[in-house]
Amino acid sequence: MASAIPEISSEEYDKAVVTDTLGVLMVKYLEIGVLTPPAGLNVYVVKGVVGDAVSLGTVFLGVGWFLACEIIIMVLLIAFPQISLFLPGLMWQTVRPAPCARLR
Repeated sequence: MASAIPEISSEEYDKAVVTDTLGVLMVKYLEIGVLTPPAGLNVYVVKGVVGDAVSLGTVFLGVGWFLACEIIIMVLLIAFPQISLFLPGLMWQTVRPAPCARLR
């Protein structure tokens, strides 16, 4: 993300919106990273919990559905970045003071 910030620092982009969107995308990419080999940390945790009852290959095959969902979510977030800004936008509407309140 640090290498992308200088590229988007021109005046045509709202820096807060872009950094929030990039942050959400980065978290989603990290989620995909802990599901897929060779790291697949979540898969090894599940394998450690179930022990010898289920093989590691079966656990990796079971993760495929979650990986497919993550890819669909990534496509939606890239196609419609407003999705990632919906809840933060609601928070700022309730927390941020009204413009006239600052003038008093």
